Amino acid sequence: MIKNQEVGTFLMLFIRNGYVLNFSTNDFDIFTTNSIGKSLYAKYALLK
Repeated sequence: MIKNQEVGTFLMLFIRNGYVLNFSTNDFDIFTTNSIGKSLYAKYALLK
């Protein structure tokens, strides 16, 4: 389950004034690891 603090982080990362992020699963994993220091794919075992 995603914690409230994590939800806030996701909102700051993904609400970008109309920009659409279009990543492959690997690119998304690299992006989140570099952005927040965690591999979301590894943590939640879900595809984007």
